[in-house]
Amino acid sequence: MKKKLFTAFVSAAAIALTGTGGSVCVRADGARSLYRADTVVTLPPAVVQEIDTKQEYDALVSAVEEDAPRPQIALFYPDAALNANGIAVSQIVNDLGGGVLPAFYMRNEAIANAFSAYAQTSALYDAYVVASEPEIVASVKEQAGELYGVLDVRESRLTPSQTIAEVNRCGARTAWIENKSKRETEYLQYRSVCVWASGSLDAVVTGANGVVTDSVKEVVDFLEGLPAGALLRNPMIVGHRGLETKKLENSLSGLRAAFAAGADAVECDFQVSKDDRLVVMHDDTLERTTNGTGSIKDKSWNEIKDCLIDYPKAAKDKEPVPLLDDFFAEIKQNGKMLVVEIKSADERSVPLLKELVDKYGVSDQIILISYFAKQMERARELLPEIAVGDLNFMPKSASLEKIVKDAAKRGVTFSPVWSEVNAEIGYELFMRGFGMGCWTYRTAAELANGYASCWHSLTVNDASLSSDFIEGAEGALALYSNRAVQPKISAVTLADGKAEKEVKIISADFEYSLSENGIMAAANGTYTATVSISFSGCGKNLYIFEQVPVTVASYSEETAPPETPDLPQEPKYPGDQNGGGETSNGEKASENNLGLVIGLSVAAGVIAVAGVACGVTLALCKRKK
Repeated sequence: MKKKLFTAFVSAAAIALTGTGGSVCVRADGARSLYRADTVVTLPPAVVQEIDTKQEYDALVSAVEEDAPRPQIALFYPDAALNANGIAVSQIVNDLGGGVLPAFYMRNEAIANAFSAYAQTSALYDAYVVASEPEIVASVKEQAGELYGVLDVRESRLTPSQTIAEVNRCGARTAWIENKSKRETEYLQYRSVCVWASGSLDAVVTGANGVVTDSVKEVVDFLEGLPAGALLRNPMIVGHRGLETKKLENSLSGLRAAFAAGADAVECDFQVSKDDRLVVMHDDTLERTTNGTGSIKDKSWNEIKDCLIDYPKAAKDKEPVPLLDDFFAEIKQNGKMLVVEIKSADERSVPLLKELVDKYGVSDQIILISYFAKQMERARELLPEIAVGDLNFMPKSASLEKIVKDAAKRGVTFSPVWSEVNAEIGYELFMRGFGMGCWTYRTAAELANGYASCWHSLTVNDASLSSDFIEGAEGALALYSNRAVQPKISAVTLADGKAEKEVKIISADFEYSLSENGIMAAANGTYTATVSISFSGCGKNLYIFEQVPVTVASYSEETAPPETPDLPQEPKYPGDQNGGGETSNGEKASENNLGLVIGLSVAAGVIAVAGVACGVTLALCKRKK
């Protein structure tokens, strides 16, 4: 049966509320800025347009000159003479002038070598280099280190964990994938890999950092129609030193409690003992957090292992100081993540850490952070497959040019104090493939604002503040073909709780009708829909998008309503449930081949989902092929 698609369009009232045009940000360094859609979403995806003809190029240049709506990134395919569509790369860079970030695809080594020579002599920066081979990205980055790298893995056979390793090794920050499910996209993002996804509005609602599309206007119109509280991706919740407000600091019980409360990862620190053991401890001495005394580097593990953690001092129970071995063994078993801070300048730290990572096989379950430039350099050298975050990042005190040049050259990510980041600088960095891990949120109000801002990760001192945040949905949406109902689905909280939630259908691959009683499908069958699910997060009204299966059956009063089928649950981190990023047989995680075209309309004067009303004007159209 040929499927039809209902696509929602932005109504006149929504346009009046949100504005019809975008805005152009003014950069602190005075350079021309990237286009920003007039949307309330803090971090909308970068719109990436492939420029295949001279006509498309001329239209793009005109949009830049007129500050008209346009993509943030334009992708070109130059030849070995460095011409794309008959236009020289140097002219492209000059014409776009910072109003659009140019991205250049390196299809072979000859092109890469010619481009690298040009990039060096012209001191090119604020541009992307894209390739399907990690060696080509690495080669260009080695010669022109201030460029941003994208690894095209759409046709590769890499598993998710291998993709993460290759992106980090070659110096890229972004993986270009065919559109995946929200969970598969999140798996990469939670490991500090930004994601470009091929598609359109379907790629937007799966949370991609960049959407490679030929429907720029469609994506911009959708973003401009979103009301306040829309979350295009779920930030990663990181428990600071475990669950530091309720449990012993940097303890195994705190680690477990933070995960139980809903944390996706736990941040921990380590120091090096006299006999080369990695001790989980924030301070370099034992006094503050244990009943012991003295410097860790001057003591053997035998002298430390009987010390008991007693901080906070009001805690009734005490427990032994753990080794990083204990934390690695724990995450290997539960499949969760650690954000590991290299707390000491001790030269032994990174080599010993590498031994431990290799021993437990957790390279795809950790992110590294540090204040020490030398330690970050060592980590990039010895553990190149793992992302490294710079804790010194202070965006308010540096120009955008200085920030992006330094980060691109050193191959690090950003880990700033949350109060040092604002929406403008966050947007500019996000467009360039830099997600930020912000810390430390201490109140519900702070966390709510951070979550709504969609920073890459949020380190919190009390992960239980986020326990009731909605992570996604499970099971299928049950509808009838002969009776209208208000659609509901089982939603899953960050703490793995369940809550039945009413949803709004944003788009579907089946026909249905709306009435005051709800939604009635046109025909029985099994389908797919994209829905919005609302929730209150620390007092802020928010909602997420989910792509869910739909079952449609006939309603009869003589029989019980159809039950929601017990479908296999997709793991929070796709793949090996022992903690790896691969399936148990080593195969690539399956793709979400929904290919939906999704839209949102807002009826006049109404925006409502849990306090935010969202009216929908539906128009029937055929599925895009």
